[in-house]
Amino acid sequence: VDVKQIASNMRMLVGRPVMEVLEGRRVEVITKRMEHLPDSVYIPIECLEKVVPGYENEPHFTEMVFDVKKEETKDAKERKDERIQERKLLMDQMKEFLAGKDSPIRGPLSEKGTVLIHGGAGSGKSMFAHQLEYYIQGEYYAERKKQGVTVVLIKCQLQVLKKPLTEIFAETMRRHYNLRDVQIYSLLDKILDPGQNFEVIFLLDGYDEMRAEFRNKNLFTTNNLEQFRNGGGTAGDCNYPKVIYLSRSELFAGQTNYVQPFLPIETDNIKKDEEAEAIEFYHELKLASFEESMGP
Repeated sequence: VDVKQIASNMRMLVGRPVMEVLEGRRVEVITKRMEHLPDSVYIPIECLEKVVPGYENEPHFTEMVFDVKKEETKDAKERKDERIQERKLLMDQMKEFLAGKDSPIRGPLSEKGTVLIHGGAGSGKSMFAHQLEYYIQGEYYAERKKQGVTVVLIKCQLQVLKKPLTEIFAETMRRHYNLRDVQIYSLLDKILDPGQNFEVIFLLDGYDEMRAEFRNKNLFTTNNLEQFRNGGGTAGDCNYPKVIYLSRSELFAGQTNYVQPFLPIETDNIKKDEEAEAIEFYHELKLASFEESMGP
């Protein structure tokens, strides 16, 4: 019996070890972003806290404003230097959102479980998504690894999924990561095992591009995303897994309760089984042009 051949055949059937596949993807993201980072990640927005009409008493809402008129008075170097700082200001909020229990930057946003980032065309949303992916797969991954935590980023383009209401995890791993079912089950076993100490982050892009019948549905609830909390849905902190939604703001025009589909509602968790409770685990970042934010 050729043991080596048997091992080779088994590897072809089950594929590479799932963590090896994810590590290859992580390294690929970091390498690509390092090559393009200096020229392609400056986001043309000025990060300013602003009270938004109708949201005066809503601490979960922050609007990010780009002042075009102010930009016109600056030379190219000054604009570039400020945009580096602007990117850091926006990223600082996401760093706080992701921060673990023992992190020195942990703050109120760390208690949130989901965040919605939305803006109009040209607001910097797509660029920021790339920057955020680079941060999570690089600096954040390394930091958590030192703390004994393995971060698994699941980045998904919602508009290409056939079953986004129930199969976000499995279909994304098949489509975007080319995993086989046996690899997907292996990863899920690791996530559910409290002894493995995994942390899952969902980066869900293209919410506004999904088919109409899938919009305005609570993807967290329909997919039971709480099951991806390390140890399962009943274990750990209620602000895990972290879920980040990206969408165009135009989708929400005229809607009075567009927030509901993004709330991390858990039907079997008395702390989060109602909207009034789940909203405490939600935050929103709106990227808007200066003119748009001023209104008529």
